[in-house]
Amino acid sequence: MNHLTKCSVFIELYLFENSDTRAAIGTGFTVKTNNGDNFLITNWHCVTGRNPETNEQLSTNGVVDPERMDIHFLKRGSLNEWMIKTIRLRDENGRIFYIEHPKGQEIDVVAIKLENYIDIDIYNMWEGNIVDNIDMDITDTCSIVGFPKGISTAGKFPIWKIGHIASEFELNHDNKPMFLIDASTREGMSGSPVYCVRNKFASIGGEMMTGTDSISRFLGVYAGRVGNDIEIGRVFKAECIEQILINYYNNINPYRFTGNNLNYNMR
Repeated sequence: MNHLTKCSVFIELYLFENSDTRAAIGTGFTVKTNNGDNFLITNWHCVTGRNPETNEQLSTNGVVDPERMDIHFLKRGSLNEWMIKTIRLRDENGRIFYIEHPKGQEIDVVAIKLENYIDIDIYNMWEGNIVDNIDMDITDTCSIVGFPKGISTAGKFPIWKIGHIASEFELNHDNKPMFLIDASTREGMSGSPVYCVRNKFASIGGEMMTGTDSISRFLGVYAGRVGNDIEIGRVFKAECIEQILINYYNNINPYRFTGNNLNYNMR
């Protein structure tokens, strides 16, 4: 099984901490820093129910600022049993427990620090044979690994959907660290990781390389479509995660972590 399949997790949002009625669904994925901390990565709009550009509610049911998130993790040592872990997103005073980007909701990505659970397995995305320098170009294929309309396979494993790079990868769309993809994505996929997967052949640093195993490049976090009538999606670039985590640790201890010594990708 591809390691990256085990990194994407199905998330369910509930308006109130003790609510039985699900308000929204989405996707998240897990990463680990070199000090052993595990984080769930997803979209800002998933944990708020708000449009990050206008701050208006996204759903027609009026649900905004959910208090609770349920996450489906694989049970420790199993590939066919799942356990739900509940995360509190905010308290009664509105204090949030997720970690925003230094630029706030302008960057539609958040991190949630996870507890050290003993009964589930948390898979580190950075251990999925990730290579940073696979060359990317317009029309190259990419994979979005999430839960379209909540659909999963063999329990709660995600669906791999294929898209193509639709804007120049080195440039920033809309003056944000973001690029566009052409893909038939659907609701429920917000927060999905986006990868470039190469089997045996890859252009790395301008040179064609060969190997026996597939390699992947983490491209960023899928953050929804540009509009409902066009299958163009937004992806916030991988660097946004590093910026969130460095800022988080600097706020805890400004003298301990820097961009040079926080090896957030465990490599």
